[in-house]
Amino acid sequence: MRGGAETRINIRTTVMVRAALEVRAAVARLSVPLYLVECGLREPDGWSLHQQRYWVAEWEAAAVKLSRSGSALKQLARQADSGHVVDQQQLQAALTYHQRVLDELHRVLDAVDRHRGTGR
Repeated sequence: MRGGAETRINIRTTVMVRAALEVRAAVARLSVPLYLVECGLREPDGWSLHQQRYWVAEWEAAAVKLSRSGSALKQLARQADSGHVVDQQQLQAALTYHQRVLDELHRVLDAVDRHRGTGR
């Protein structure tokens, strides 16, 4: 049994439609059959499994960046608390990066929760 599926569905389509499906499946990094299944089982106004995986990966990447950025700021704060001089360029770069990471996290949250709004 190829692919592990228990049943088979055959469909007829035009060459143009098949080509379009192959392109869309390739963009989604799925086989055409899996792409069709995911699209067909999607809840109305919902996400495909591929989209869900994409946004989970985006969230995880932003969370890792936020953690690293927070750690860098914490190190600079410790340095300043211990009486050492903190380089202004280094501090500004860390703050700028931290803001970019927060903006990225907001973008992900806005995409995931459409009702969230943009009021920050």
